[in-house]
Amino acid sequence: MQATADDQGRIARMKTKLNREILSNQVMIAVLDRFDVLANRLSFMGISHSKLGKLGDCMERAGSPSELDEIISICDRHLTNLVRTFNSCREHVSEFRSMLVEIKTAASVGKDAAAEEEDA
Repeated sequence: MQATADDQGRIARMKTKLNREILSNQVMIAVLDRFDVLANRLSFMGISHSKLGKLGDCMERAGSPSELDEIISICDRHLTNLVRTFNSCREHVSEFRSMLVEIKTAASVGKDAAAEEEDA
């Protein structure tokens, strides 16, 4: 009967370890996904910034007031997109930070549970 209890304890520890590894892998996937989203948004912001620079050069060479108005409209659209993207990045960073806090809390609870199992 003692061997069965030992086996059950060993199986429980193995399940706990496996569950922690699975959680760890899921966390890494989520972290990488967030980094990809942020990298894409930052890339888009870089492109928008570059376009604004080129439009600024065009403004210096604009001939008529209508050309200047058109360039200013385009700049305004790019700036609006840049601000939206920046705000979206800020939201993603905030969500990412919250996710990391949740992960840290879950990991701490998992460690406590594993320590209790080992003590038992």
